[in-house]
Amino acid sequence: DIAADVRDAVDKGWREGARFSPDAALFEAVRAQSVDHAIMEKADRIALVPVDMDWSDVGSWEALYDASPRDEQGNAVSGEALVLDASGCLIRSEGLLVTAIGVQDLVIVATRDAVLVVPRNDSQRVRDAVALLAEQGDSRL
Repeated sequence: DIAADVRDAVDKGWREGARFSPDAALFEAVRAQSVDHAIMEKADRIALVPVDMDWSDVGSWEALYDASPRDEQGNAVSGEALVLDASGCLIRSEGLLVTAIGVQDLVIVATRDAVLVVPRNDSQRVRDAVALLAEQGDSRL
């Protein structure tokens, strides 16, 4: 049922340039369940292979910064950006030109409908902003 619901959200999604978005209402309605519970606990044919490697589920902006290639100043940039005298920043743009001048250790994310600017070491507070937007009934969630 999860796969069918995700497929439906994807089928009714839209593309804008290189960006694809599933239908937000349908995707939000998909039942949330971890892969462990939904699949692995029910599988009767599982193989495990021991491995020694680093792992991150890239579940935070800080983890994404850590996993991203960086320039000489330690900036991880994706999308259109102009960076002058900035260091240690994660900058992602999905269309807008982001200009970062003289800043350090920030997460700057520009999407089609919102811009996020937060100190990298405080990026977990994004959930506080999401909770406030939900409380206010913001339609972008």
